[in-house]
Amino acid sequence: MTKKIVKDKWMLAEDIPDMDLFFAQVWLKAFVNDMSKTVGTNYREVLCIFKGTNIKFYYRQKDSERFSRQVFNLIKKNPNFGEKINQQIKLHTDNLVAWAEELRFKNLKKMSNKELWQIWDRHNQLHTELYTWGWLPNVTDMFHGNFTNYLKSYLKNRGVSEDLVNEYLITLTNPTEKSIINQEREEFLRLATIIQKLKNIKKVVNLTPRQFIENLPAAEQILLQWHWAKWYHLKYNFIGPRVTRLEEYAREIQQLLLSGVKPYSLLRQEEEKRELLFRAKQKLLAKIKPDKKHRALFELWGQFMLTKFYRRNGQIRALVILNQLLKETARRLRVSLLQVRLMLYSQVKQALLRNKVNRKKLKKQSHLAVYWAVKGREYLYTGSQAEKLIKSVSTDNNKLVSELNGQCGNLGKATGMVRLIFRSRDISKMSKGDILISIATDPDIVPAMKLAAAIVTDQGGVTAHAAIVSRELGIPCLIGTKIATKVFKDGDKVEVDATKGIIKKVK
Repeated sequence: MTKKIVKDKWMLAEDIPDMDLFFAQVWLKAFVNDMSKTVGTNYREVLCIFKGTNIKFYYRQKDSERFSRQVFNLIKKNPNFGEKINQQIKLHTDNLVAWAEELRFKNLKKMSNKELWQIWDRHNQLHTELYTWGWLPNVTDMFHGNFTNYLKSYLKNRGVSEDLVNEYLITLTNPTEKSIINQEREEFLRLATIIQKLKNIKKVVNLTPRQFIENLPAAEQILLQWHWAKWYHLKYNFIGPRVTRLEEYAREIQQLLLSGVKPYSLLRQEEEKRELLFRAKQKLLAKIKPDKKHRALFELWGQFMLTKFYRRNGQIRALVILNQLLKETARRLRVSLLQVRLMLYSQVKQALLRNKVNRKKLKKQSHLAVYWAVKGREYLYTGSQAEKLIKSVSTDNNKLVSELNGQCGNLGKATGMVRLIFRSRDISKMSKGDILISIATDPDIVPAMKLAAAIVTDQGGVTAHAAIVSRELGIPCLIGTKIATKVFKDGDKVEVDATKGIIKKVK
């Protein structure tokens, strides 16, 4: 009897509205070639669909489960390996940022094509090294819930009831340190506190942002410029939409001062909230009495949240600087910036070093392309070949359901009108008390998140941006629903019970 072959179906891993091949191919190649350097195994294959700069990337279902299980088992067996992951993420993020900052001051126009290619190649090397460590926290929970399921099971074995297990899990995994977003916010409030104390502040607070800046004392102008230089990139997201201008920080300070709310009071509230979370965590630890290993695992969860933001912050800062590399390459090759963003590194190398540019293919792949990779090989398909591959990928979703389950990102319950928010251009749809639903949140939609009564995402896990920000904002959050953006539409009235992990339509 012939043994039946079980096909391993493609599984949608992420759906990202704005990303290019310049960035994506780094981690896509790393997944099939370089992860073995840190965890002893690679993904067997990956596939990524590019429709302009909107991408969907896929793993094989069983292969993804195998890889995720192996990574989490390494951490479960030895939490010190998890600590090493965090250390290495910070190290390689710092290396990438330091290299990019040096590039900022180089005149690319004076470089030869060979020197320009060396920058492309060096970026690929540094970013690949980062991803061999930087992707591991995501893997532990994002696709198959390994970390969540294990810790929930542990809590239940310690006598925690089903009704309380999410509450305990969220409390025990709250980070003890500040995230990048929290650091920026606190520094901003400290700056606003300094400016509020200026003698002439009432005379200048109603001026235009530019005039407001010009009328600040020199010392305060320097502090504002320093803050901008450190954080201006935060709203940028892989290819945009933009970086924050100095005037935007000034306008925010003006609005805060005109509101009558004292920045120092907001700062104190943040500190008090963090202290309350810390006390609640210590109280539960004393009650549960986890052994050394499991206490380390709860703490590691929180650290993974922080290093995800640390990595993302460094990557975004580097990508902002690397825009000049893409623009100079486009100028030399006499192609559009979009076409350069959607070129393989091998195509860039051929173009810069051998003057070989297939303009017809570049035009096609800037509209639609499918990237497929296995160990040692990568392919980019366009036209009918790409269309055929896309049809082979299962994308069936049940849009008729009225209730979905997900993973608790932060505790709480809320009812409101749905607003689908994908990028900053959608923020105008949001009103206070709406339910924000997105594929996955990013820094550019944080203003909308601040208005939301609850946040729901298709994707997510331990390190999800939505989970981290919702905890800092103190609002309910449900992550990992897989198809919430397809099931619900703008104007639907829904109830979100994040504690129980449910979102459903209501009348």
